[in-house]
Amino acid sequence: MKLIFICSPYAGDIEVNTIKAKEFCRWAYLYKNVNVFAPHLFYTQFLEESIPRERRIGISLGMDMLKKCEEMWVFGTEISKGMGQEIEAARLLKIPVIFRGAEYWKD
Repeated sequence: MKLIFICSPYAGDIEVNTIKAKEFCRWAYLYKNVNVFAPHLFYTQFLEESIPRERRIGISLGMDMLKKCEEMWVFGTEISKGMGQEIEAARLLKIPVIFRGAEYWKD
């Protein structure tokens, strides 16, 4: 099963963005039959986003996991600073980046 890095907003409205990220992961698994990794869902379970050092650690761990993924799927219409860093890292690693807009679950 293909491993997909899920890239979507987290900062800002964290509660809403978390719900959306879960929906993106669920959709990808159920309808596209892929394994998913969403660092902003996983690492925020034990690292504090509000503590700069822990946020940096979470980003670094996510970048390490990105190397194991076959593709990156970018969800939503806005690209946050963190998402931009992830997208750039994927491109440098030559990992395909697929953009999915608001209508992502309609295809």
